[in-house]
Amino acid sequence: MSELDEKRVNISQKRSKALRYLLLRHLWKNRDKVPHEVYLEVANSLSISKENGKYVINWNCKGKPFKTEIAEQEISFYQQGINRKSTEQLTYNETKNNLLAQQFAVKVLGIQNEQGFRAGTDTVYIEPYYLMTVILNWVGCSVLLWALGVEHLPIVLLLGITISLEFVRCKGKYWSVLLFFIFPFLGFPWISLIGGCVYSLLHFLDPNPYYRVLRVVTSLITGLVGFLFVFSSNETINFEPKIITFFFVCIIIAVYRTMLLTHARRMPLVLPFLGPALYLDGYPVAGWYVAGFSFFGIIVLLNKNSIFQACSRLFKYE
Repeated sequence: MSELDEKRVNISQKRSKALRYLLLRHLWKNRDKVPHEVYLEVANSLSISKENGKYVINWNCKGKPFKTEIAEQEISFYQQGINRKSTEQLTYNETKNNLLAQQFAVKVLGIQNEQGFRAGTDTVYIEPYYLMTVILNWVGCSVLLWALGVEHLPIVLLLGITISLEFVRCKGKYWSVLLFFIFPFLGFPWISLIGGCVYSLLHFLDPNPYYRVLRVVTSLITGLVGFLFVFSSNETINFEPKIITFFFVCIIIAVYRTMLLTHARRMPLVLPFLGPALYLDGYPVAGWYVAGFSFFGIIVLLNKNSIFQACSRLFKYE
């Protein structure tokens, strides 16, 4: 098999898994409308394969096997790229995806008198996996507070809010960019310099046109503010070998994470680079902690399904 064929197979497998996870989310949302055992049987038996340009979906319900097909063009997937300049050109349609998944859930669970579904553009993710991600991020910030010292509580709270804002669709990305302006005034200019520049690049590659130009420009200005703070200080900047090595480690973490899935949020990719930023701001322990936490995030992604099931049992979502 050629390298191109392997890449196509890999993308196909990722999209099948993404579609399965989307359908599972909507099955979970509707779990209270049917007997518990029906929901469990459908969710646990759900499988997806791709054949002849169609997604073939199989599941069991009340001891009977069922099957349906979804045309490939009916479902869209988030893609990175810089050539999309308008909403009409944007192939990723979250509202359409959620509507299709909701209709599927209503159908396979046999829900009667469903009132329909409306997907807002500025709602907050509250599904168990996303909820646990938010909680995990704040737990990480609590440990970061230990690494920095309690006197730096404002910087830790600001970082936690910046990460959490991206869970608010659309406008959340822009507000998280704006918060990077505050870091230099709290004594952490390298976070604005490095984080702002990386953020700007990622927003430039974001195919979502919603405030994209404004997000890119704002991120660049944030980086410039950090640059001015850094070079207006009287401290000597020493890029010793270990900090260069640290940068390469964080680059590897960020690049590997991009290979695991496409990213609607940008902070998970920015976060590894905040490790060297904290190091240059004078907090090497906190810097290594952030890099380690980012690496832990990769482990979580690799075991996402198992963690999702564990969280579901813990919070009785099943």
